Amino acid sequence: MNQATEEEIDLDFQVLEEDWSKYKVEGNVMIRFRTNVAKIFRSRGVGGTGYPTFAIAANNIVSAIVPDELKGEPSKEPVKLPEDLDKELDFESIDVKWQKYATEGFIITLKPNVTKIFKTKKYNDRREPIYYVTSSQPIFDVKRR
Repeated sequence: MNQATEEEIDLDFQVLEEDWSKYKVEGNVMIRFRTNVAKIFRSRGVGGTGYPTFAIAANNIVSAIVPDELKGEPSKEPVKLPEDLDKELDFESIDVKWQKYATEGFIITLKPNVTKIFKTKKYNDRREPIYYVTSSQPIFDVKRR
């Protein structure tokens, strides 16, 4: 887990909204994606706009809603990248949600930014194909409370 640097303050925060963003891929599969924010850091100083700089430590969570006809036998071995990637999938953004957090004096919103979705050759314990999603830095916005 990331730690605050000497120039940063580790903030307490409240999750106001942290809903799933949804993407459709071939086979009528719905991929659900969310950034799970674990820590928020604020710079000790402020920039030219009068706002401090914020950073996050986060993990991404992926879930898929898969039709029965795409299910297979659960894999005995975990996914190994890149050898278990089956194919890159085209995807359509269905509902991309902004996530919202409250800190002392500020509301921070971020929007996940999915860049690629892959189907792997493996299946989970529920017999669903395992999908691998890449994303870039979330889009960020900060407002005073």
